Amino acid sequence: MFDPFSAWSRIVSAALDMQSTWLRSAETLRASGDVIDAQTEVMRAATAAPLTGNHAELSRMVPEKVAAFSRSAEVIARDTMEMHSVWIGQMQRVGMIQRRSSSLYPPAAIARA
Repeated sequence: MFDPFSAWSRIVSAALDMQSTWLRSAETLRASGDVIDAQTEVMRAATAAPLTGNHAELSRMVPEKVAAFSRSAEVIARDTMEMHSVWIGQMQRVGMIQRRSSSLYPPAAIARA
């Protein structure tokens, strides 16, 4: 038997999971600002005084950050797509159940009752 409370509870749970993932992503983006500021300072110092700049750090910085950003974007996109897929599937199941139940009780039959 169909339990509408459980179905909607699962839908709300999936929506909250999606929201939580996006909130964690936003927190990560906000925290990355501090890292970017620190790295910008290293680049500024190397530009201002090229002979004393930390060139070893600069040569590691860009490829390392590009790789990290690519990996994190891939994970966020994959997990977000998976959560949306599950949520859409649940909504489709609920819609099918509602459609089947409405065909059992057409509006004309309800009006006569």
